Amino acid sequence: MQAREVDDVVEPGGDVAAVPDLFGVNVETARKQLTDAGFVVSVDAQSKDRINKENPTFFTLYPNTQDGQVISQSLPAKSYQKRGAVIAIAYYKAK
Repeated sequence: MQAREVDDVVEPGGDVAAVPDLFGVNVETARKQLTDAGFVVSVDAQSKDRINKENPTFFTLYPNTQDGQVISQSLPAKSYQKRGAVIAIAYYKAK
């Protein structure tokens, strides 16, 4: 059997849900996607100074990052997690 990449993840239902890929998504949209899927959301706003201190190459790798965009999430995208799990997201807060 040959492996293939899956772009659309089908939610198995019940007590688990697929974690969406939130990188680059507006923080409010990301929060809604997670809560609609049954997850608990923890949000962390990060300034440019903080991002540069913790990850000095971030803005070199992602120079078009805009205010309000999610820059990280605690659980991997397209993984299945129990509904009610806490997913932490961090976003760039320019101001």
